[in-house]
Amino acid sequence: MRRLAATFALIVTLSSVAALCGTPDPGQGSGLGKAIPTYATRAQPNPSRQALVIQFCNDDTGSYPRNYFVGASKLMASSLVETVTANQQGVTLFATAITHNTFDPSNTLSPAFTTPSIPAYSLTPTPVPTLRLSDPFTDPPIETAIANKTAQGIVTYNTSVTALDQTIAKAKSTVAADTKRLTAWNPPVDYTGTSILGCFKLAAERFQGISGTKMIYIASDLENTTDIDYTQSFVTSHSLAGVIVHVIFFYNTDAAQAQQKKSQWCPYLKSAGAKAVVFNDPASSPYLSDVFVNDAAKPTQSCS
Repeated sequence: MRRLAATFALIVTLSSVAALCGTPDPGQGSGLGKAIPTYATRAQPNPSRQALVIQFCNDDTGSYPRNYFVGASKLMASSLVETVTANQQGVTLFATAITHNTFDPSNTLSPAFTTPSIPAYSLTPTPVPTLRLSDPFTDPPIETAIANKTAQGIVTYNTSVTALDQTIAKAKSTVAADTKRLTAWNPPVDYTGTSILGCFKLAAERFQGISGTKMIYIASDLENTTDIDYTQSFVTSHSLAGVIVHVIFFYNTDAAQAQQKKSQWCPYLKSAGAKAVVFNDPASSPYLSDVFVNDAAKPTQSCS
């Protein structure tokens, strides 16, 4: 009789706890409803992507076709929006027109384009181990309480995922709106000359004292016609140490000219410390996407 009373007291206690946790009656199914909810699944960089600091230079001189200037700006804008994910530390993008005096501050769009740092999605909760008992009086409420605890963990996790989804969506919308400054960029063409060196010098100065992955994107024919921005210490001081350089919409009249320029610029940039130098011509550049993330993941390499 005492044992029966104790068993009844246990059932009452578990039922009370289950009621407080929102658990339905054992006869109505287990957990928060009739089935355990499904985990929300999301992809994110792993490990966390460190901050990206990017200098984009777009050739605004008479030797460079304007449609490539426009195409390069669109690629930078879309790639910037694509960086807005969970588990990453944000992006800063400077956009500068290549002119006869590229280093001049008037050639850079202000303010710089930025994306926010966003935390990672939480780890999925571990299901509470199910106990298999043999007592018909205690089994149902115990199993219901366990199922409810597992379900509640999943619901809480899914709620946090939804909240972070909303944060990402809002950030993407804000960044996309700001990049309209970039896609609408249409400065007057400079027919005076072309300072490619000014782009690299400007990037080196902006990268100083900043941590993160450093990248230069340059849309140009790489036809440097003035040394107004030249500094002798650029190479000797390894001003581009660890920097990824990607030439997009690389315009040339023929393959021989393109190869000649690669042979000229590759050793120069590598000597200045560049980690990688990559080229894409106007035929392949429109098919690129998410270039910041893809290039940041590339290993050290020679010119390609």
